[in-house]
Amino acid sequence: MIAVLIADARSKGLVEGNLSFSHWNTFLTVDGLNSHMWLYAYETTLKNINGTTKTKHVTDHEYFRFVYKKKIEFYRSNLDFYNLAPLLKKMKKENLAKNKLVDDFEVDLSFDIDEIDFADDDIFADEY
Repeated sequence: MIAVLIADARSKGLVEGNLSFSHWNTFLTVDGLNSHMWLYAYETTLKNINGTTKTKHVTDHEYFRFVYKKKIEFYRSNLDFYNLAPLLKKMKKENLAKNKLVDDFEVDLSFDIDEIDFADDDIFADEY
């Protein structure tokens, strides 16, 4: 996993200086895919981040060729984790609505479906 992370960081320009992949690239073989270095051998080939253009070890492998053909990733670093604002806003609305219901219930130990304002927002849209 460390080798994959370093290769990915280098591909994004986050690693300065010379970096040799010569040892790790010895695993770019069918045997490498069947070893503890399978993730490096597969993912860096799929993403073309190991400094070589070798793909035969994956495309000829009895199992990985099918996964490679569908471009299935086991490691993904290009997700936008920094854009959580819409999700957090939705979760805040849901929590506020749930808290209001709990507070109202605790006051009179009853619950009235009319207390929920569905028109205001779509916090329950996925459920109905």
